[in-house]
Amino acid sequence: MEKRLTRRQQQFLTQFIDIFRESGKPLSYHYIAERMRVGKISVYEMLRLLEQNGFVKTEYKQGNTPHRPGRPAISFSPTKQAFDLTQRLVMASDELEHWSAKKEDYISRLQDHDPFVYSEFHRELLSRIQSRKTPLLHVTDMVTIILLIISCLPSTEKISILWKKITRVGYPGEISLHTFYGIALAVSCMDQEDKRISDDLFNNISRYEYYLQDMHIENHNRVCSYVREAARVITNSRI
Repeated sequence: MEKRLTRRQQQFLTQFIDIFRESGKPLSYHYIAERMRVGKISVYEMLRLLEQNGFVKTEYKQGNTPHRPGRPAISFSPTKQAFDLTQRLVMASDELEHWSAKKEDYISRLQDHDPFVYSEFHRELLSRIQSRKTPLLHVTDMVTIILLIISCLPSTEKISILWKKITRVGYPGEISLHTFYGIALAVSCMDQEDKRISDDLFNNISRYEYYLQDMHIENHNRVCSYVREAARVITNSRI
């Protein structure tokens, strides 16, 4: 049975995972303390407590360190259990309501079918993509950008086939969100009118894939459902 955490422990774990995502590697408690601006001893004790409950794992590396000469370096990283818990905590809060409102707003804007509106919407999403704090919102913005890019491409038989596949993304035997991103990246590279678009997609591959890998299954299904609905809205203008 999963250990129930206090609000303070939940907040610490969420901050720890955010810092870990930025670094992409196990972290020393000295570094975590500096980033959180709290005492090293408090951070160390909290990490050990979370380790006992299965939310943190510890790694030891032989060799001298600036803080512990002659002793193994200790680093910490979140476990899969920690990622799963923080995903549930996010969606148990106001974030789900916020995401649902965003989704409805996005669908409404896609129904406009005006190229100028699509272009402005695209630039708006790009301008704030780096500031997205939660995996669900970041991935949703990225897949929306991808849909807008594909919508600007000339209507060909291959593009029509791609749209049909997108309207079934996430279904058994159909393309996944991982595959969807790869296909869109390749398609965008063929259109060199705005190289910055391709660059933006390239620059966000790691974060997108990382968030997908750790995304709770319920959130993953939410994004797939959104993509299918958004794709149907966009393709309605092409009929």
